[in-house]
Amino acid sequence: MHCPRCGTPNEPGDRYCSSCGAALEQAGESKQRTGGRDRLDRLIGTTRRARIITAATAIALIVAIVAFIALEPEDDSIPRDSYTVAADQLCLDA
Repeated sequence: MHCPRCGTPNEPGDRYCSSCGAALEQAGESKQRTGGRDRLDRLIGTTRRARIITAATAIALIVAIVAFIALEPEDDSIPRDSYTVAADQLCLDA
């Protein structure tokens, strides 16, 4: 059996190409095209619980993105009070 990706000959029964690691199609297997509905079902889930979890995850991601865009960054500058100035001077002297 030859690899469909790189053309390297492989032993019969191998699942992956020994050269590039691509999955080898076994005898009797054929790749079926999946329709849009099947893809959507795999993406969002087929059970009620899976769809609720998918929706909650999507909402959480949207909230996080909106919060990241909307919130102002906190000012993390070092305060310039007398303690900080004295500590800086001690570090420079050392």
